[in-house]
Amino acid sequence: MIGRVMTELDRLDMRKNTIVILWGDHGFQLGEHTLWCKHANFNTSLNAPLMISAPGKAKGRNLSSLVEFVDIYPTLCDLAGLDLPSHLQGTSFVSLLGKNPPAWKKAVFSRYHDGESVRTEQYLYTRWKKGGKDISNMLYDHNNDPMENTNLSKRPSHAAVVAQMETLMKNGWKPVANAISK
Repeated sequence: MIGRVMTELDRLDMRKNTIVILWGDHGFQLGEHTLWCKHANFNTSLNAPLMISAPGKAKGRNLSSLVEFVDIYPTLCDLAGLDLPSHLQGTSFVSLLGKNPPAWKKAVFSRYHDGESVRTEQYLYTRWKKGGKDISNMLYDHNNDPMENTNLSKRPSHAAVVAQMETLMKNGWKPVANAISK
């Protein structure tokens, strides 16, 4: 159907001033990790499709840059030439839509119930709390374990990575967003 919409925008000569963004709300666990649900702190639930067509932007490219749903609103404002409201927590990713995308976010964040996650290009780290106390954590290396079957969080060989991910989580999204090359 998206092809039909885009074809009709072309036929009506409206593509030159129309922004189209298509995204899914989140992934779905189909038995992975013994879960059958839409909400979880695994990559299969946190990863979602995002497609954009905007006037004057590069076409037909596939990027694996880390973006968050909170980045969509400021991106739309940026593409439409509107001022960004001061209350936004997201970051416009319009610069990623050019021919030579710059360095981008080194981490993205998510939360589901008592679990908080931080995702980098290589790792997904999740920490669960109950009553303000840490009760469990998980660390997955997506370069070597894309299906997230081996939790590395308790391995001494990954203690430094856990510490780095904890620091990212503690510091939050602002330092990550402020470090972007714009």
